[in-house]
Amino acid sequence: MVKLARERAAGAEVVLASAESVPFADASFSAVAMSIVFFFLTNPVAVLRECCRVLRPGGRIAVYTTGPELRGTRAAPEPIASRGHFYTDAALAELARRAGLSDVEVHNHRGGQLLTAATEHSAQRRVRLSPALGDQGSGSSRGGDRLTRS
Repeated sequence: MVKLARERAAGAEVVLASAESVPFADASFSAVAMSIVFFFLTNPVAVLRECCRVLRPGGRIAVYTTGPELRGTRAAPEPIASRGHFYTDAALAELARRAGLSDVEVHNHRGGQLLTAATEHSAQRRVRLSPALGDQGSGSSRGGDRLTRS
């Protein structure tokens, strides 16, 4: 995959590293994005903490992943589905909080989940929990959370 990336993105710096320990200095980036990666991580909190480390104060993170309602569908077929990690919207938000992120929002559109959050140094925290979540949204909402389902 690294070879292919280097071939297709000539001039880009392509680095092979563990997601739990990337070779970048503290506060190196203003944003971090992951798409269809989170599903495969064995220690997602450690990875999110590493993202926090390399983010500048007020930096943002966006994670797109597959929700449990897509298990066994074309979006997450077997045998991959049984090897991956699925999280409810509330559980995904909790992972981000445990990693030290704030302004946590999870938007779920037909099973595609988008987690967005910021480093603790960012703007004031918001408290919102969408009533559209049903049972997944039950319980208390912590500062900065917003869970929506469409």
